[in-house]
Amino acid sequence: MSSTPPPPPDPTRPDESGHLSDAVGATKPPVTALFNHLLPLPDGRPGTLNGYLARAKDPAAPGVVVIQEMLGVNADMRQVCDHLAEQGFHALCPDLYWRLRPGVVFSEHDASERQDALALSRAFDVDQGVNDLQHVMDWLRQMDGQPRKVGCIGYCLGGLLSYRVAACCRSDAAVVYYGAGIERYLDEAGTVACPLMIHLAAHDEFIPPSTQAILTRSLAPLPTVALHLYREARHGFARRGGRHFDPVAAELADARSLQFLRKYLH
Repeated sequence: MSSTPPPPPDPTRPDESGHLSDAVGATKPPVTALFNHLLPLPDGRPGTLNGYLARAKDPAAPGVVVIQEMLGVNADMRQVCDHLAEQGFHALCPDLYWRLRPGVVFSEHDASERQDALALSRAFDVDQGVNDLQHVMDWLRQMDGQPRKVGCIGYCLGGLLSYRVAACCRSDAAVVYYGAGIERYLDEAGTVACPLMIHLAAHDEFIPPSTQAILTRSLAPLPTVALHLYREARHGFARRGGRHFDPVAAELADARSLQFLRKYLH
């Protein structure tokens, strides 16, 4: 009597060892190596949301939600969290792909994985992501029962989300690094309710000069917005280890961001 063969692995979920199935076109470190904290899911749903949390020494320190690139919660996002914690912020990067491919991380150095990451980012529901981020920010604002100011900093896909958080959510400050797609939501510019800093790369293939001109005309005049253009930089210029990492532009943008967050969150 033949037995029923086991079902194929689900490529969107970790297996029993904590790895993603090989069917996923992405790098597959153990999920436990990517994340160190569990948050409740939004809207009172059962289950948990993975995140990477780096704590400041001061329990009463302000918080920063670090919003992932299309590549997932990769080593660079975790390094951003660690650096912010060293500078006096509780920094939390949630896995925003939890509905689609929990724990997935892509390598930009593999052309196939870059395409997979781009496809997943296009399938990502931005409105749903904004709602998730409000939930995460509210959680961080009351972490350990200690009220605090909370801001956000986002890169690439996360840059778009950071802009929309500034316009739609309760944030005390927001920073955008090369946020692609902001031009589709400029009707929300009038609702930006917190200080907002935007970093643009002059040679960004995802945000061409014509789009940068539209963003500058629409956002730079707003009193709460500071917009900076890096004339020699390309998309992803602040990504350590990235193909387009620009140490000069990254150091300047990061210094500006840190000063900005200290001003409005401390």
